[in-house]
Amino acid sequence: MRRSAASSGFLLADACIALAMAGVLALSAASVNAHLGAARSALEPALQARSAGSAAMSWLGDQIRQAGAVVPPETVDAKRPVSAPLRPALSAEAAGGAGDRLIIHHESRTDCLGNTRVSGQSYVDATREPRVLTQTNHIYVSRSASGGPSLMCDPDGPGSANAQAFSAHIEALRLRFRLRDSNDWFETAAVKHWEAVQAVEVCLVLSGGTAEGCPSAGSSRLWSPRLLVGVFALRNGG
Repeated sequence: MRRSAASSGFLLADACIALAMAGVLALSAASVNAHLGAARSALEPALQARSAGSAAMSWLGDQIRQAGAVVPPETVDAKRPVSAPLRPALSAEAAGGAGDRLIIHHESRTDCLGNTRVSGQSYVDATREPRVLTQTNHIYVSRSASGGPSLMCDPDGPGSANAQAFSAHIEALRLRFRLRDSNDWFETAAVKHWEAVQAVEVCLVLSGGTAEGCPSAGSSRLWSPRLLVGVFALRNGG
């Protein structure tokens, strides 16, 4: 009987210890899940901003490479376009806290939002028929856009088409330019001859970042994970 009682007492103690350990493990698991949930909540906006910024940078590169491009109608020999070259291919304006406004000119049937244009400068094709192709796209950041700060495209500048957001989660657009016969980068306000631009450095400031981290003359500041920087050469630059 004594041995049986001792054995029963031992099993009861084991059960109590096991229950206590299970409770501790459950509390630990709940704490870990809470921390993971908080970390996930904090990380998701940053990942969304990074993903949106990467897509916007790729799109901007495509737009910049088109600057000054002359694409004649199908009835004209591609080596002998009728229209004069578009000069300057691009330009920019300082736009305050949201950064710079990029202005891109190119010949195409579609604008920066994929819309087909129906007015603008005309080519005359081999049959002497006019072909309307010229695009003037304004690209900038709006901090008051619906859905939060966004990279915007206005497909006809001062025309009647409405600007639309291409990508959210972008606070500012900062630009620098490499000119023909120079190894230096020039801020927007320092460029005097836009026809000499051969490459564009783009700095996108993502949500939570500051434009002070963008590359600048004489700066050794490390780039923040909330910044994206890309360099694009003009296909028909300078």
